[in-house]
Amino acid sequence: ALGALAMQKVMLERALSIQEQRYGGEHYEVARTLANLAHVDGALGDLAAQQALLERVRRMSDLFNMTPTVAAASSSGLA
Repeated sequence: ALGALAMQKVMLERALSIQEQRYGGEHYEVARTLANLAHVDGALGDLAAQQALLERVRRMSDLFNMTPTVAAASSSGLA
């Protein structure tokens, strides 16, 4: 299980790098990937990394005028 999570983290970090290069750091696709990465970090037990990513997602949700439901889903990794 940890091997699969570690692989997911690697793939999400790669996707994030590509998205940030393509769209910039404040794009809804970047926010979605950050939320998914936060979910994986939490599952791996890296709560500090998870918290930092979720804070970034929260700040970005303000930029995109996400409804509280969408922002909460993003912050919980459900996006």
